[in-house]
Amino acid sequence: MEVNKFLAKLKSYQRMQHANGFFEIAEDGVWFIKDNNDDKQKLFICSPIIILAKTRDDSSNGWGRLLQWLDDAGIIHTWAIPMQYFQTDGGDIRKALSDQGVTISVNGYERKLFLFYLANYPITQLAVCVNKIGWYRNQFILPNKTIGQNDSGEIVVYQSENASLSKYSTKGTLHEWQKNISILAENHPFLILAISLAFSGQLLEPLNQNGTGIHFKGKSSKGKSTAEFVACTVFGNPESYHCTWRNTGNALEQTAFMHNDSLLVLDEIGEVPNPKELGSIVYMLINGSGKGRMTKSLTLKDSHRWRIVFLSSGEKTLSEHMEESGQNTKLGHEIRMVNINVDDSPYGIFSCVDFEESAASQAMLLNSNSNKYYGVAGEQWLEYLTINKVEVMNIANKLLNEYSRVLTANFNEGHIIRVAKSFALVATAGELATLAGITSWKSGVAFNAIQTVFNNWITNLKEKGNYEEKEVLEKIKLFFIQNGSSRFEQLIPKDSNSFQYDNPQQRTIEFVGYWMQSGLTKRFYVEPLSFRESICKKLQLYNYDYVTAILKKNGWLDCEEPRSTKSIYLPNCKKSVRVMVFDFNVMSQYSSE
Repeated sequence: MEVNKFLAKLKSYQRMQHANGFFEIAEDGVWFIKDNNDDKQKLFICSPIIILAKTRDDSSNGWGRLLQWLDDAGIIHTWAIPMQYFQTDGGDIRKALSDQGVTISVNGYERKLFLFYLANYPITQLAVCVNKIGWYRNQFILPNKTIGQNDSGEIVVYQSENASLSKYSTKGTLHEWQKNISILAENHPFLILAISLAFSGQLLEPLNQNGTGIHFKGKSSKGKSTAEFVACTVFGNPESYHCTWRNTGNALEQTAFMHNDSLLVLDEIGEVPNPKELGSIVYMLINGSGKGRMTKSLTLKDSHRWRIVFLSSGEKTLSEHMEESGQNTKLGHEIRMVNINVDDSPYGIFSCVDFEESAASQAMLLNSNSNKYYGVAGEQWLEYLTINKVEVMNIANKLLNEYSRVLTANFNEGHIIRVAKSFALVATAGELATLAGITSWKSGVAFNAIQTVFNNWITNLKEKGNYEEKEVLEKIKLFFIQNGSSRFEQLIPKDSNSFQYDNPQQRTIEFVGYWMQSGLTKRFYVEPLSFRESICKKLQLYNYDYVTAILKKNGWLDCEEPRSTKSIYLPNCKKSVRVMVFDFNVMSQYSSE
């Protein structure tokens, strides 16, 4: 059908006069006919390629030309090429188009004619170009096509510097994908989670949700890659769609940008080149913002921005990799990239053996099927979302609120609630795709599966209690252990409420406070401002009142209620001052294990 449309367009294209001849566009290629009276010389320029429109962005900058061509395998390609490319010798244009199946003459004269044809063929149709995959108003932009209609009827296309960046592709029919992928996954919660996650990226922007990451942690041969491949089949061939952690932070920034409003799959976290970057990479992926950079003309280039969901795998968790490289794991890491332990299941990524003789053979079948049936579910999903975006998102919002209510019902810890809401979004996507007739699952299958995985995560969570509280206590304790003898000046008591220097000549670099040992009792004395600036900010504990309340609750502060401080006389001070008095004996007995 697409090929027939292209050939019909081809026949409608008129000759273009140039110099002593004209360009002729035909099914066997673009030709230049030299008209020298009776001697008409026919020069081959390139295989059939047509210009559909002039492109520009919303501010009428970034002009380009929208090209379309048919390769020898019968595949239609589209590329909005920036006009700035024509201000060189054209080598980059020829390389990019050749790589995408355009046959171009190797002769110098014909090459010049090729560039002239692309840059100057008369066309009146205008199109809006965007440089970002994902939502543009009510349309969804893919590298090779735009899904949905805008109110003005104007063409909207993706324009990039590279014609071959698309990882989105299709093979087979929706029925074949359902029969060979989604239906086989129906009894396996981990696979349901992976597929539903793939559908959830498109809901982030319309529902104003944050992105999330899921990390399948397990030993080798547990089926982690199978889950990733199955998720990839929603939008493309797993071999080309899935990516790897084996990239620098800068490279992954570009990768995330190219998956905006969609799913990013990152295989084997253990292959990251610099484990010390892992924490910042996870924050970058979910926070959706890259670094600001300078252009060649020394002007500030807009930083990349995106919203994504991502699926990761590895034999170790994020925190294990960070700790091995000497990095501290923060609560923010744990809730942005949720660790799912597949080792808990005797069948790895599967919950049972139900469609083959063993878990290994089930994985082999799904891996094989993933290379045969892909991309069609994603296209159907985008068609469904864009036909009536407002109505569909109203349904999605109701589902999200209901699932969030159910999953958060028994919890009041902030980190658990955030993860629960992320799982609710994934469940919403799975159930909405089912409602759209895409998955062939029964209603409720996606939510029940994802609730099962969420409950397993709760069970495995080291800190099922208040993680934030334990993080505060661990950081404060470590600070006093590491700095107690270097940033605090020693005092000795004069009486019960006043002190003098043990060594009046002592000078402390980066002074924080004082310490005193009386028998077996050791205390630290810190003024509130110093505690806020030198300890809390240093440890990235920015909610000072919350931190103080935790310290009081756990008996770490010797204070005068209802305050968190105590009035004492410091050396050389005629008036008493209020300080926070830390009981190091109580502090040292604390363990998060």
